[in-house]
Amino acid sequence: MMKEILDIAEIAIRPAVILFMVGNLMAIGLEIDARAALAPLRDRRFLLVVMVVDWLFAPALAIVIVRALPMAEPYAVGLLLMSLAPAAPFLPMMVRRAGGDLSYTAAFMLVAALGTVLMMPLGVPVIVPGLSIEAWAVARPLLILLVLPMGVGMALRAVHRPAAEKVLTVAVTCLPSACRRRDAASSVSAPARAIWVLLLPRCSWPIPIRARRSWWRLAYP
Repeated sequence: MMKEILDIAEIAIRPAVILFMVGNLMAIGLEIDARAALAPLRDRRFLLVVMVVDWLFAPALAIVIVRALPMAEPYAVGLLLMSLAPAAPFLPMMVRRAGGDLSYTAAFMLVAALGTVLMMPLGVPVIVPGLSIEAWAVARPLLILLVLPMGVGMALRAVHRPAAEKVLTVAVTCLPSACRRRDAASSVSAPARAIWVLLLPRCSWPIPIRARRSWWRLAYP
């Protein structure tokens, strides 16, 4: 019986994660205009912080962790590869809950996607000698799961804003309760809260202070 449950869960988890990512990113497009999403790209300080933190500091930190802590090679390789792919699919939802600036979030996701397409093919042969990856193999899922959902949302908002607002209302209503209720964090264990406090700044540092001022409240409301 347990094996059957695990098999069903394994089949369901992938489409559930994809639906979560697509819906979360589409919600950004439904909420902001394309002009507002692209405006932060003219902020040089924002772009500098994104590049330094995500493609210098994060890989360096991953290397330090891999060398300092004993771990099996597959886990070390996975950690190093993750350091080349900044941001996380839950970031827009957390920024929205913290009352942050979604235009900077959208810009950050676009910059992160472009940087991943450029850095991953260069970093993979260094991390795993003899292994290579084409830029298109990295770009394709990012375009489909990140850029396309935001673009569809922005297009719908530009064509028919009332319809976009209705869709957004439904999407926000369907969000996991832990992301809509301020008291939900009280049910989270202390170790999970500590991990949350450590991880969220890594994902949200390039976002202006208004978007990340509440990461501590997300774990300790």
